[in-house]
Amino acid sequence: RLTLFLAVGGSGVLVHLAALYGLLVLGATFAWAQAGAVWVAMTSNFLLNNTITYRDQRLHGARLLKGLVSFYAVCAAGALANVALAALLYRALPVWWLAGAAGAALGAAWNYLGTRLLTWRRASQEASERPTRR
Repeated sequence: RLTLFLAVGGSGVLVHLAALYGLLVLGATFAWAQAGAVWVAMTSNFLLNNTITYRDQRLHGARLLKGLVSFYAVCAAGALANVALAALLYRALPVWWLAGAAGAALGAAWNYLGTRLLTWRRASQEASERPTRR
């Protein structure tokens, strides 16, 4: 699972950098562009992880929306740390892709642990607590 999560995370870094670049081109400040790119990458990562990494615990329907909200909540601390680190690095060395990637890497570690323990674990517990049909 860790390997799949890291592969999805790698794609998330690419999504993040593409969104960051697009938002910067549109005129957003670096901090706002980084925050927007974090949101886009988090959404992409959630959907890919739900489909690939946790396919045996895949969320559907209302549970998918609940899982996405849970994913955002769990990732919020990582997202804040991501944006803070990236903005700090960008002020020191204004290389947008380097600062953006560094922030994304910091958030990735938190996101793996937090979502593994809270988002999909809770979903699998709820599924196991449902009565089974005979």
